Amino acid sequence: MIFLFYVLTSASGLVFQGLLLFGAYPIPPEQQAIIGNISVGSRLFGLLAVVVNLAAATSLWLLRKSAPYLFLLSVTLGFASTAWQFLPGGIYAKMLAMGLLISVVTMFSVVVGLSISVAIVWYVWRLQRQGVLR
Repeated sequence: MIFLFYVLTSASGLVFQGLLLFGAYPIPPEQQAIIGNISVGSRLFGLLAVVVNLAAATSLWLLRKSAPYLFLLSVTLGFASTAWQFLPGGIYAKMLAMGLLISVVTMFSVVVGLSISVAIVWYVWRLQRQGVLR
């Protein structure tokens, strides 16, 4: 199930980013103000995160011992990306400046997303301690 979740979310994220990058998916000016100026470095970092996520999910699906380390790298990249986006000019920083409701929704989604990632890492490490991964 974790494998399918990672594959589907990664694929949809890549497709969406590609559509935005090539202008095939028009977005309202309000959203353009938030995500329109994503740097090449941020896009490459996001691509690296997707590759690590897919490698982690695939290694878990194949029950490889490398899975916990790849998921730990994945969650580390996730935390780093989140922290980066809270800095001035980042997507989350822009969203927090848009009012109380958007700030609450943003913080809720960040906390839930990172909590799910941490829970997955915990689960995979537990599988390794139980000897399930080979």
